Amino acid sequence: MTALPTFAPNSNFTILNMSMNAFPWTGESSFPASVAALNLSGTPIQNAALNASLLPPTLVTLDVSNCGIKTITGDLPPALKSLRLDRNDLETWVMSSATFRALSVLPDLVMPTLASSMFKCPDSRTKYLPNQNYPVCIQDSLTNGTTPDPHAPSLTNYAAYAIVGGSLIVVLLVGGYMWLQRRRDERSSSFDKTDPMAQHVASHEYLNLGTSKRHDLSDEFNQFRIPMREVNIIKPLVRPDHVAYAGARTMIYKAQFNERMVVLKTLTTDGSAAEAGSDATEAFVQHIRLRSTLDHPNIVGFLGIVWDNHAKMAVSGYGLLLEYIGHGDLGRLLAFDAAKDPTERVLQWRPVLPEGVSKLRLLQQVASAIVYLHSFSPPVLHRNLHAKSVLLSESWDAKLSGFKTDPAWHPSDLISPPEALRGEAWTEKADIYAFGILMCEIDLGRHPYVNDKNPDNDHQIATLVKADLLQPTFTVDCPLDVQDIAKKCLTFDRKRRPAAVEMEFWLRKLVRAISSGT
Repeated sequence: MTALPTFAPNSNFTILNMSMNAFPWTGESSFPASVAALNLSGTPIQNAALNASLLPPTLVTLDVSNCGIKTITGDLPPALKSLRLDRNDLETWVMSSATFRALSVLPDLVMPTLASSMFKCPDSRTKYLPNQNYPVCIQDSLTNGTTPDPHAPSLTNYAAYAIVGGSLIVVLLVGGYMWLQRRRDERSSSFDKTDPMAQHVASHEYLNLGTSKRHDLSDEFNQFRIPMREVNIIKPLVRPDHVAYAGARTMIYKAQFNERMVVLKTLTTDGSAAEAGSDATEAFVQHIRLRSTLDHPNIVGFLGIVWDNHAKMAVSGYGLLLEYIGHGDLGRLLAFDAAKDPTERVLQWRPVLPEGVSKLRLLQQVASAIVYLHSFSPPVLHRNLHAKSVLLSESWDAKLSGFKTDPAWHPSDLISPPEALRGEAWTEKADIYAFGILMCEIDLGRHPYVNDKNPDNDHQIATLVKADLLQPTFTVDCPLDVQDIAKKCLTFDRKRRPAAVEMEFWLRKLVRAISSGT
């Protein structure tokens, strides 16, 4: 083609692939109102400006990757579920609060490259898309003339809830941070000024924290201690996660230490529930103890502990410093692949693309981490094994995270074996069952039992699993040997499930066999 076609008013296309064209798309080149999936990847956008308001309102999937886009205006189609914007050097994205809320819950979102030197927005209007670490500028007057909804959740609001609500360990960790930063002259990095949530946390003085002298672990953890002044907090990585105790949540930040990116994990407790806060703190300290003992190439690395003391109030606050894993979690990659043609997916059982990643190799690496955990006496149980607990390094190696060692934690019914659903204790064989579910999740590209349209799905699934009336299915591409291992892991009788070392051995043999072409 030499130009985009003109579509008749009554055209009834649902899928349009207009990718890799040399001529640009303009606002005058309209698409049929029936289009649900539109691929413009590699086709330039006129004037490098995408007006989202000109797109069909029926769009569910939109791929505008590598289109030379520098600016985006207008609101996105209301039905959109998948959006790819990668390989565009986007400057400041000014959007309405409505667009921000829509992007925040979009199931499949791949953001563009940010030309950081071109990003200009007052701190008061800068927000970060959840789980994207991507800054955007909120200015409703430029889009729909409305004012931001004061009740709409945002990362800044979540920060306010976590801070103003009561006792904050993160405040104790970060309270002296800004005081030190003001004395570091040119050593202070410019990105520390771009995140309003981090500034809000750092600007508060010490509050009444939920820790006490009985959690003073200075002697025990001194060998792992990293001075807080050597850690630069950049921005929150995720919204606060509520933990098993009322009034407590974990806070996770992206930070910098020794010129490398790291993750700082802290606990925030609400002073209105002193006993619960104390229990949550005890559980968090136990988690720190565990992580300080783990050292395995397929487990997210422990780097050290930061803490601060407030002698006047006789309290101590602790934070866990972990390695930063650049490619995010496996669940996100599976969602990204789901919108692509099977031959173009990053994850494959037998990769054919140079950038392809072997599903089998990832499973073997996760299994190796489980063998390591179960080798302790008593065994360390993961209890939260699913795709989002598997992080992917820059070299696409699996790194296990998401441990749930707190006895008050209740694993999801969707990964729990029949005996756990009946109320029995979680054991190593329950981890093996959850690994079998993970194998199905990696094969299918989604959790085998999740049904977003049915809120009662979890209870129904649990009932069927307890009665041995439900087993996951596999795709036709899944190797039969892999299916056989998964079925062994998912055996109803836990005594017949393999040990972790058996499971890992079988997977390692398969990896070697496929690598050698036998």
